[in-house]
Amino acid sequence: MPEGTHKPPQAPRIALTRETADNAWLAQQLAAQGAQPLSCPLLHVALLDPASVDLQRGHYDWLAATSRRALAWLDWRRGMANAPRFDHCACVGTATAQYARAVLKLEPLVATPHTAKALATAMAVAPGATVLFLRGNLAREDLPALLRQAGAQVDDPVVYETRADATGVARLKTLALQGELDAVVLASPSAVEFALAGQVPLANLACFSIGPSTTDALKAAGIAPQAQAEPHTAQGLLQAIMKWKQA
Repeated sequence: MPEGTHKPPQAPRIALTRETADNAWLAQQLAAQGAQPLSCPLLHVALLDPASVDLQRGHYDWLAATSRRALAWLDWRRGMANAPRFDHCACVGTATAQYARAVLKLEPLVATPHTAKALATAMAVAPGATVLFLRGNLAREDLPALLRQAGAQVDDPVVYETRADATGVARLKTLALQGELDAVVLASPSAVEFALAGQVPLANLACFSIGPSTTDALKAAGIAPQAQAEPHTAQGLLQAIMKWKQA
């Protein structure tokens, strides 16, 4: 189906697929605007025990993060004697950057657009620079690959694991097949992957993507998103959904 052709009902039923706590703000805002948010978490994220992760160095030129989960792990690790130190911080996305400021008291570099390529370009690492990239088990290779191409020495340990939430996937599939959904919000390529693996008919729904990597995952499966959030945040998702709802 071509992009943007799903017609909105007056009170659209919208599945939110992040973990329930992460959906709270968007669910509240959608309900206030007359939509019907439905929680269908597609994934669960668990931090690894910091003591189980070995780092190559105690000091790095850069800390790079594409998820606030990675920074939550770092905050946990800071309580240990061998907590890593770094001179600069770089983040993909405003939510990750906000966490860095609020919890870690860091002022990160944030590139626009919120992509690995843009961040690698903005970091402009010198050959031999050391970078700590804290990642999840499903993280894409784009950022560390680009940094290594620029001559950086990248330490990229897995510090959190993302797994499918079987209950949430089943709920989303049931609602979609029974015609009880109009739209779905997808906030990561992993969410798209888990939905498709669970045979959720995403093509039958208006799919709202949080950003380029999620959009790419949808298009790779032959699914055109209804809209991509601009900016790539919960606020951007809300704006995209409201524009569609009022069309």
